[in-house]
Amino acid sequence: MDIKESFNPNELSQNVPISNLVVAFFLHENVHKMIRLSSQILVLVRQDQAQLTATGLGETGSGSAHRYWS
Repeated sequence: MDIKESFNPNELSQNVPISNLVVAFFLHENVHKMIRLSSQILVLVRQDQAQLTATGLGETGSGSAHRYWS
């Protein structure tokens, strides 16, 4: 059977709630992944800042970066 023959526009409205649920689940999972990733990045940036400050480079070498990330 050809896809054009099997397509029925009247059935489309019945599939919308299911597809919305699938999209919502997909977005929900990806938001959680993005939050975890951004948290890990923030930890790495803060560790970098601490190392730069400890070596004395925090004030001279990356002062603008420090103000940007704070």
